[in-house]
Amino acid sequence: MILWSVFNEETTQGTEMGYQMVRRMAAVVKRLDKTRPVTAAMSGGHKTPINVSQAVDVVGFNYNQNVYDDQGREVPDTNLMVDFETNGAGGIIGVGNGDPNCHEAEKLVATPTGRSAVLNDAWKWTPVKDYAAKDMPELKTDHDDSSWKTADITPEKGPVPQGEHAVFRRKFVPTAEDLAASSIVLNLGTIDDVGLVFVNGRRIGESKSWSEPFVRDIKSELHEGGNVIAVSLHNQDHDGGLGKGASLQFSGQNEVTVWKRSLFNGLAQVIVQSTRDGSGNLVLHARAAGLKPAAVHIPITAASAPPSVENPSGDMTLTNWLQSPVSSQAPDPNAKVADNDMNSWTSIQPGAPQNFTNGSWAILRCQFTPMSAIAKAGGKIVFASIQGSAEVFIDGTSVGKKTTPAAGPLTVPLPAKDGLRTISLLVHSDGQAKAGLSGGVTVMAR
Repeated sequence: MILWSVFNEETTQGTEMGYQMVRRMAAVVKRLDKTRPVTAAMSGGHKTPINVSQAVDVVGFNYNQNVYDDQGREVPDTNLMVDFETNGAGGIIGVGNGDPNCHEAEKLVATPTGRSAVLNDAWKWTPVKDYAAKDMPELKTDHDDSSWKTADITPEKGPVPQGEHAVFRRKFVPTAEDLAASSIVLNLGTIDDVGLVFVNGRRIGESKSWSEPFVRDIKSELHEGGNVIAVSLHNQDHDGGLGKGASLQFSGQNEVTVWKRSLFNGLAQVIVQSTRDGSGNLVLHARAAGLKPAAVHIPITAASAPPSVENPSGDMTLTNWLQSPVSSQAPDPNAKVADNDMNSWTSIQPGAPQNFTNGSWAILRCQFTPMSAIAKAGGKIVFASIQGSAEVFIDGTSVGKKTTPAAGPLTVPLPAKDGLRTISLLVHSDGQAKAGLSGGVTVMAR
């Protein structure tokens, strides 16, 4: 048997960073060769909540015979498929099992039985300053987009550069037959990386996953004549945008959409959603070969949306940081990391100081895009606690220092600027075994 191995004993093998790296690598391998499984040689990390073993077909064990049995019990049983169907005041929006140990990805796309319409052509796009800004004219139905660029949304990657914001939109006119359908489901292949979806100027949903499709019933938003679908998005890494095509799925009153899911540890999960302003019963049916069919009746009561307000302050907690290797000499705080460097820098979370036993200097780095109000007026970055002395650089410029070795707070100014920002924290342990972010980090208004 021939398998493709994507790494050997990487330091990030037991982390989410390693999982994301291998997931992408495995996807590339699958595009080149779909006939052979993908593996990775792991020397540890098999039992962490998120690790590389969850991103490959065959788990690799180097020197870890003691975890063979435990890992073996986590292999999913894909022999028994469960069919799910619904009728009544709602429908299915996804199937899975809720267990991160499962090797089968969650599925949020149905196998429809109704009529469909492809919406891959006639899309346009334009760059914007902030994809989440209020009252954007680019999202309004009557906005003139004649000068916008033409967008091909069928490739996996879109035309939006790293760190940029953009709006994609398309006009269409549904037929009387289209509007007579009991449901009209919009399917957007991918929104890379995060985005908001609008129909006729009304926000209908949000996408926070660059790899999953956006699926939503938009029947209640449509009307006779011209309609507009618009997507405002922020591409955080590499080229991105709207990708993998778009379509509408029309289902009649008596048509049923069938979802399938294999069992994992004897369990399967189905996610249902009531129709907007719906009432009555939502009936969920489950069937599988050799098992007795089952149905559950879920009462649906129409209710007004709960009151909510937007975050008025624009505060943002910075949680995902990278740390350079610890060294005996002070490194360049603005040193660039190669795009293909997945090994030398380590993913860390603020709240506990880092190990400095192999040296006394390290760089801690985080990238983020501030809320529009702070980007426009400027703000401040509040470090709840830094252990060791430190100097803070924002976009390559020094903005503040902490000169004492004991753990303590530090606040530095954040100059006004649109787009992606980079914080580099140059830390000196001052002879301590641990140093770094011993507390949280928050971006706040001045």
